[in-house]
Amino acid sequence: MTALDERTEVLTSRRLLDLVDTVIDTERLDLTASSLANATTDPEPRPAPLDVSRAWEAVDPASAPATLAAYRADWTRFTRWCVEHGRPALPAAPAVVAEYLTAVGRPAGSRACAPSTLVRWVSAINKVHLAHGMTPPGQSAPVRSILAEARQARDAGAPRSAPLALDDLRAMLAAIEPERAVWPTAVAARRDTALLLLGFAGALRRSELIELTLADVTIEPAVGLRIRGGGAGHRRDRPVRMLPFGQDPVTCAPCAWTAWRQILDAWDGADPAGGRRAVLVELHRRPGGERPGHVCRDAVLEPVGRDAPRAQRSLFPGVHRSGAIAGTAMTGEAVRKMVRRRAQGAGVTEPPGASLGAHSLRSGFITEALRRGADPRAVMAQTGHRDLAAVQAYAHRVAPPPADAVALLDL
Repeated sequence: MTALDERTEVLTSRRLLDLVDTVIDTERLDLTASSLANATTDPEPRPAPLDVSRAWEAVDPASAPATLAAYRADWTRFTRWCVEHGRPALPAAPAVVAEYLTAVGRPAGSRACAPSTLVRWVSAINKVHLAHGMTPPGQSAPVRSILAEARQARDAGAPRSAPLALDDLRAMLAAIEPERAVWPTAVAARRDTALLLLGFAGALRRSELIELTLADVTIEPAVGLRIRGGGAGHRRDRPVRMLPFGQDPVTCAPCAWTAWRQILDAWDGADPAGGRRAVLVELHRRPGGERPGHVCRDAVLEPVGRDAPRAQRSLFPGVHRSGAIAGTAMTGEAVRKMVRRRAQGAGVTEPPGASLGAHSLRSGFITEALRRGADPRAVMAQTGHRDLAAVQAYAHRVAPPPADAVALLDL
């Protein structure tokens, strides 16, 4: 941990503790005033105490099983902490939830939990309260402030993502090229080439890259690749991307996709013990190092429709160093590490205060397109941005500096 990280963590922890103390003192004053006001009235009958250990059973089980399991574990962790510290878990006051997030989410001397983890913890607590007709404490200002503090602390210590220049992308592809025809490196080499080019030319977000399935990408003979919009849940804010045939086979996204699909189809089409042999046969039939031309123009690939058995097969699964192809998609962290590893292998250096990662492909496309004179609205059609200002922010980075007022005087 750097000195900056330590100062950020100390200051953030102090602000969170001060916030929790303020909320607790406020609730004590409110409680005292309420007790004095009701001292002369007849006490209302108290409801029967809730069995906290069985409180989760009231939550609607409509969510995915994995999501419910995670929420259930989060609720169990919270109730155990409440028992250990003598705090009520149901209903839980906002001050109790704030104290919990501070104590468990940002423990002194230990690494803080990710903001997404804290959000999930709060979501589990809210779900139980809503299921019992109670006000969710996670919607209170103190809890929202703590989550905002956690995000600010994360952003302060995280290096910004550097856009990947087109020349650097070409260098990375050239460095990968010798691996494309050699077992077992050819498997990861072809996958990485396809991921880099689809991510760059398609201006895809990291989440969109890892969510792509075989049914999401098709090739149209007169146009090129068509990447279906949506993604997980087929969100309407993700546009359809068109990736035209490239002039250079090395940087042609349809060629990269075709070469990778041939390997993936060979592996999936073989029996469990015959995947290696099937891939070797494909590599011998279509050696990647020769590059006679565009393989995307005459390749025959079986279409994968939305209802096909392999429709949900991940387009970019994990690949073991032995050449074995996994059945699940790469993680976002795996994509980030791959981009950095390929950049380092090509001698691409990261700018000071920034790092290369999955988002570098998307930001690199925007930067290069604007630098070459593309209209920002045309860029938005590819990226899916809704706010023109978000794209124009990239334009400011690539625009030449304004003429100096002194220079105009010809002194």
